[in-house]
Amino acid sequence: MWGDEKQEKTRKSKKNFIETNRQMLFEKPLTLPEEVPSCVMIYGKDGTGKTGLSLSVLTDKDIKKGQKIVIVDLDSGNLPLLLEYHKDKVNKHILYRDPVVWETDDDGMPIINYKETIGHINSIAIAAKNRWKEKGDIKAIILDGGSKLLKQAEYQMRLDRYIEPAGEVSYRFWAERNKMFQETLELYKNLPFDKYFIMHEDFVPHLTPPSKEMAAVRQFANQMMYQKIYCERIDKAVAVEFAATIDKSKFSIGKEGKQEVFASANKSDESFKWEPEKILRHLKPSYAGDD
Repeated sequence: MWGDEKQEKTRKSKKNFIETNRQMLFEKPLTLPEEVPSCVMIYGKDGTGKTGLSLSVLTDKDIKKGQKIVIVDLDSGNLPLLLEYHKDKVNKHILYRDPVVWETDDDGMPIINYKETIGHINSIAIAAKNRWKEKGDIKAIILDGGSKLLKQAEYQMRLDRYIEPAGEVSYRFWAERNKMFQETLELYKNLPFDKYFIMHEDFVPHLTPPSKEMAAVRQFANQMMYQKIYCERIDKAVAVEFAATIDKSKFSIGKEGKQEVFASANKSDESFKWEPEKILRHLKPSYAGDD
């Protein structure tokens, strides 16, 4: 008798599920947004202009409109640039957050609480989404330190499984690390405004040797992006150039492979030219610097 009731309940549940989806597919037209938010990975070796490029998505036009960007900085890479070039915008148009949660061990030594840190990263995304719903003034969010996030997920996995930092890890445990990392990326990707993920060279496919435990998570991160920008530093006799190449663009496949020099430093007189709009305009027309 109990089994029959359970089967009937399951049958009704399936029927309701089918009916709900029928209505969604055929009776409720989909309302498309006017513009799809960006989901961009900016990656490359250290010192190639990734952070500076991401900060430039906040244009003067955005500031006039009262728009803001949120920076989630896992490795403090933004601080020097904020202090030097954007100090007047911090707390007004640039909302900076260091999500790392510190605590002390039994000996009073500072240690990172990796689980709380990942939870803090996720809660910042939710708070930004709620702010966007209330005020509509969030232009973009920047997750700077995606490679560090992956490491923190690994450390938490090791703690959960009582594995030493340098100890061998069973392949099935890497899946736990990947899950923590991927869930955070998915949360950020689904935010209703522009998203920028800054990664180091370990996420650049042609720079990273293939490995069993890294292949799946790196492939996932690369595949989920709408656009990818590879940054590199080019040393020349008289100047240092910073170039960016569009590795991927779902919005405009014809732009893939496009390279722009967005910054250069003259070695003789130490002059510096900064033109991020050269590459950003290929992501969105609004980044072209026009009023």
